[in-house]
Amino acid sequence: MRYGLGSVLKVRCDECGLENLVDTDTRVERKPNGRGPSGFTSNRKIGLGMLHAGIGETHINNVLTAIDVPPLSHKHLKSYERAVGKAVEKCAQESCRRSLETEVRLTSQSLPSATAIRGYVDTVPALKAALPGKDSYKLEDLYRARFGKFDAHDAVEDVAALVRLVGDTNANVLAKIRIFDEGKPGRIASLNKLVEAKALTHYMATKIGTSGLAISHLKLAYRRDPDNGIASLFKEKNAKEVVRVTASKKVIMQVTEYLKSKVN
Repeated sequence: MRYGLGSVLKVRCDECGLENLVDTDTRVERKPNGRGPSGFTSNRKIGLGMLHAGIGETHINNVLTAIDVPPLSHKHLKSYERAVGKAVEKCAQESCRRSLETEVRLTSQSLPSATAIRGYVDTVPALKAALPGKDSYKLEDLYRARFGKFDAHDAVEDVAALVRLVGDTNANVLAKIRIFDEGKPGRIASLNKLVEAKALTHYMATKIGTSGLAISHLKLAYRRDPDNGIASLFKEKNAKEVVRVTASKKVIMQVTEYLKSKVN
């Protein structure tokens, strides 16, 4: 039985005659909510390969046919592509964010303190809200449609064009501004030992550091209340009723257990 690039072999035992099912590849299980395609790892990887190479169904099936591998259906290829697409997009966004923060930090250090960069913002959502229904939200397309000539591929012109476009449209770019946090890398680094001990994932350590907390704050909360200190700290809510870090009992328990052996 073939399922994409993987198969299930029926192997009959010569001794007892019992028929066993043997997978030719490891399987990817469905999410706990039952969504997302299950199946073989190789099928997920073919979806990732399509995204990485920038090719579609016809191209990948031409390759498979050339090496005598049966082609895959459009429905299955799309489901595999969608399954990995969200993860790839999330990684790309995180990579862009880290690169932007590094650029902001280095640029800020090279400027006089009075003009140092204090934050950054993605202007696309603001411009989409100010100029709904556009076919393209590329800077050059928006600028040409509103003002005419645009000198592309010039960094100074790009900045001047964006400033003029935002000012002319009254786009609310400050609504989503992110203040650059110079202490964030240090706070995240202070949690490395919890990551190494598998008390935290790197993602959760980053989330804790982003919330303004370092290992010293976790230790202080634990000393004040060994049973509920970490829970109270992590589940503290802001004005929008959003928890500061997480309400996950598993994460809270793991951090509490780690600190139990480290805090005197």
